[in-house]
Amino acid sequence: MTELRRILVIDEGSPGHLVQSRGLARELAAQSGAALAEYPVRLKLRGVFRPFLRAACGLARRGLPERLLRLAYRLPEAPPPPAEVIVSSGGRGFYYAVSLARRSGAKLIYCGDPAPLPARWCDVVVSPQPLPGHPGALGSGMLLTEISPQRIAGQGDALRQRFAQSGGSLLVALLIGGDSRSHRYTAADWQALVDAVNLLGGQGWRWLVSTSRRTPPAVEARLRAGIRADWLVQAVWWHAAPARVVQPYLDAATLVLVTQDSLSMLSEAVAAGKPALALAPRQVLPSPVIESVLAPAAAAGHLRRVALTELADYRYAAAQFIRQTAGHPAGLASRVLALLGETALRKGNTS
Repeated sequence: MTELRRILVIDEGSPGHLVQSRGLARELAAQSGAALAEYPVRLKLRGVFRPFLRAACGLARRGLPERLLRLAYRLPEAPPPPAEVIVSSGGRGFYYAVSLARRSGAKLIYCGDPAPLPARWCDVVVSPQPLPGHPGALGSGMLLTEISPQRIAGQGDALRQRFAQSGGSLLVALLIGGDSRSHRYTAADWQALVDAVNLLGGQGWRWLVSTSRRTPPAVEARLRAGIRADWLVQAVWWHAAPARVVQPYLDAATLVLVTQDSLSMLSEAVAAGKPALALAPRQVLPSPVIESVLAPAAAAGHLRRVALTELADYRYAAAQFIRQTAGHPAGLASRVLALLGETALRKGNTS
């Protein structure tokens, strides 16, 4: 591969996908010394027309022409800056990223599970689960995130000071999601969470709580009414007053609890180097993607899975888990850079 001078991140408009792309791009830039740039693209085509975009992209070996791309996407007036590597995540910006990589000769890295997108169009795929048959696939064992211990250091100082005045013995972050395709929470699950928070609060745990967009408003209201304010160092009730507090919470907390539906927040906790508990409801359907994230993190000692109904009894096991946690997982940048070099060599041998 030629000298890496710039890495371009394609921003398709999804905050979660952008976090994944930024996280890897920043790590690559730190290791290679390359500059970073972002380019916003917004897909205009309705769902019924998107198969035609995919078919056209499959036929256009040199990428879709600019005129067609501007019909399909809302783009800035200025073209994207030249880059040797393009990083993308999510399906909405995928065909733009593929076309730009083909037209410019840049290497394309896709972050996340590519299904049902054609992963073979990418030079490197960093997926939470392995992709058999793809020579540039790298199983990360977690979702990518821009969080690292260094990046969040100091953001939780004010919360730690508040905790020091609370009379508690352990500062715990509790990040709450909601129903997903694989996870279904019942009223009994939520009540078990309320009861556990109050019981553990009486035993010295102090809480940094945040609900999220996925949390149903009625569930948020139930949690807000049921959790004793005495045990709260800070609480963000998303539907009442949304605020982005994950990074200061992760910096301040000694232990992080996340409802298991939110792989992004679980991956952020692991990336922050904090011991994480994945809180599972009674009803969990099999999911290869979720298992591909949770199983390696658990095997490496970064995460444990706990049923919501068992959380109230987890005080002593949690103390042991905190002492044994392996810490921040190794970065992916060096492995991705090596794969980029290998893809360049393969292309050279076949030209």
